Amino acid sequence: RSVPSLPMPVQRPHPKLWFGGNSRLTLRRVVEHGGGWMPLPNARATARHLHSPPLESFDDLAVLLARLHEYADRIGRTGPIDVMYWLPPVTEARDMKRHVVLAGKARELGASWLVVNGQGTTAADARSFVLRYREHVLAHLEGE
Repeated sequence: RSVPSLPMPVQRPHPKLWFGGNSRLTLRRVVEHGGGWMPLPNARATARHLHSPPLESFDDLAVLLARLHEYADRIGRTGPIDVMYWLPPVTEARDMKRHVVLAGKARELGASWLVVNGQGTTAADARSFVLRYREHVLAHLEGE
């Protein structure tokens, strides 16, 4: 059934569609509609109830990425597929070092975008966090 989205986008072609979820249907939509994929963290304990494959580890991500690329190969999609990966929150300085490792592993598996929850209750706090993150995490990734 058709669901209208208004107002119509002015971009031609339309903006890239991003799909969130881990189900086979979501992966099919990503591949068929040329969009990006946002895999969603999902505990094994809730996977069956949510009717969505688990995503607790990089091994789980690798399985889901294999499904995504398998389907892309099956239908002949050759273009790149953007993949966004959610990193755990940064609560302590040592988490920044951990993020370097996690972000590197996510990129190695095929993630092209990372989501990081910021910190702070003011604009100045948020800016400070972004600057620290850039210095302690992003600078290391760019040097690889």
